[in-house]
Amino acid sequence: MASSAIPALKVLKQSTISPPNGSVPESTIPLSFSDLMCLNLGNVERIFFYSIPAISTSHFVEHLLPSLKTSLSLTLQHFFPLAGHIIFFPNSDNKFHYHFNDGDSISFTVAESDADFTHLAGDDARSVLELQSLVPALAAVSADATPLMSVQVIVFPSQGVCLGLTINHGACDGTSTANFVKSWAATCKSGATSAVLSTTPLFDRSLFVYPKDLDAIYLEFAMKIRELRSVTPSSATTDHDAAKADMVIASFWLTRDQIEKLKRWISEEKVAFHCSTFVVAFA
Repeated sequence: MASSAIPALKVLKQSTISPPNGSVPESTIPLSFSDLMCLNLGNVERIFFYSIPAISTSHFVEHLLPSLKTSLSLTLQHFFPLAGHIIFFPNSDNKFHYHFNDGDSISFTVAESDADFTHLAGDDARSVLELQSLVPALAAVSADATPLMSVQVIVFPSQGVCLGLTINHGACDGTSTANFVKSWAATCKSGATSAVLSTTPLFDRSLFVYPKDLDAIYLEFAMKIRELRSVTPSSATTDHDAAKADMVIASFWLTRDQIEKLKRWISEEKVAFHCSTFVVAFA
């Protein structure tokens, strides 16, 4: 049965991280229909656990944290919209834009916890609220400016480290988030003075070819959601959070042999689509 105890966090440092000064000019990029489609789907939240039995808070802060923050800054130079905001321009055709000013930054929190790291990082059923506490919040600047990313690093002395990311879904889907994390990790590992990119992100909207009426369709949808949220009582959010108290998350492992058996079983049914490992795992 899942424990419902929410890990107590002691905040050690709160700071902001931005791309290197002067490395990115002021930029405004309109959201495409696919961005608008994801804008109101909530946030992409990721938690990474690193088992380091000998870790101490002082060692992490003095020796590991500086390279983590420096590499994040270098990576943000190439993923600069994440350090900016989604801005609402009511008098423009596109309405919603990514906007970055030199000096814009993301929130970076360092905390400590004496909770059971093995339990939190394990495969058994854990309360959603337990894991929710490990990801940082995205605090809205205003009704017309939405932040896109925040980071929280938690040290569990003599146990390990947890890295939590929250990214606005309108800025990144799962694949883009993975690309950002891989680039940050490679840059941190290399100790380089410039970012080591997994895949270079592209922001040129002219390369994105699609029926332009899709923009109008999803823009109308985004505007309706915006209006709905402006009149939705705060109790609706409270009710949603209360429902999480009864939710759990568990991890399940599939071996290569098990996946191959599932593929053979499905192929015998003569399905009319490519049965990839991803499809089998989530079916």
